[in-house]
Amino acid sequence: MEITEVGVRIVDRPDDRLKAVCTMTIDDCFVVRDMKVVEGPNGLFVAMPSRKRTRRCGKCSFKNEIRARFCNQCGGKIPPIERGPNERTSSHADVAHPINSECRELIQSCILEAYREEVEELREQAAAEQAARQREQREREEHEREEQRRREEREREQAREREQVAQREQAHEREPADTRSSTQPQHQTADWEGVETIEDTRTTERAGTTESADTRREVSKASVPPPPKPDKPAPPRPEPNAEDADAFGAGIL
Repeated sequence: MEITEVGVRIVDRPDDRLKAVCTMTIDDCFVVRDMKVVEGPNGLFVAMPSRKRTRRCGKCSFKNEIRARFCNQCGGKIPPIERGPNERTSSHADVAHPINSECRELIQSCILEAYREEVEELREQAAAEQAARQREQREREEHEREEQRRREEREREQAREREQVAQREQAHEREPADTRSSTQPQHQTADWEGVETIEDTRTTERAGTTESADTRREVSKASVPPPPKPDKPAPPRPEPNAEDADAFGAGIL
C-alpha cells in the first residue's frame, strides 16, 4: 500500500484538542476522509473516521445516543447497557481503521508529517506577513520622519529669510539719506538716465513742433492781405457856452 496524497485542513482553535482534519488518498484510487489529528496526553495522534453510536428506544424506536438514559422523542426511560466490570462503552465507532500496527504507524507517520509541513508553511507565511507589515510600518515611519525633517527645514529657511529681510530693513532705516542715494543700484541710475533721455527727446520734438507751427502761422499771415484801415473819426464839435449865446442873441436884436 502506498499513500499518494494527504490533504490537511488546519483547525484554528488554540483551546481545542482537534488540530486538523485530513484526507488520505491510497494508490491514487481510494480516498479516506475525516481523519483527525488530535492533541492527546502523550502528544499528537491520528483518529480514524468515526460516527456516534446509537440505540433505539423500546417504545418509539427513535435513535438516541448510546449513553442516553431517556429518549429524546417520547421521554421514556432507556435501560442501561449491560457490560462487564472492566468493559468501557465507547460513544463513537470507527468507520474505517487499520487492522495491524504496521499499517497504523504508516498512516499516522504520513499524516503527521503532512500536518507538520502545513503548520510550518503557515508559520512561515505568517512570519512573512508580519515582516511585510513591520517593513511597511518602518517605511511609513521613515517617510513621516523625512516629511517632518523637510517641513522643519522649510520653516528654518523661511525664518532665516524673514530675519534677513528684517535686518536689511533695519539697516536701511539707520543709514542717512545721502548714503541711501549714493548706494542706489546701478540699474536704477541707468533707468533714470534713460528716462531723462526720453524726456529730452520729447521736449525737442515738442519744440520742433512749436517752431513748425509758428512757421506755418507766419506763412499764413503773409498770404492773407491785411484788413483795411478804418476811417478817422470827425473831430467833435465844440459845445457853445452861455456867453457866446448871449452875444449871438444881442447881435441878432
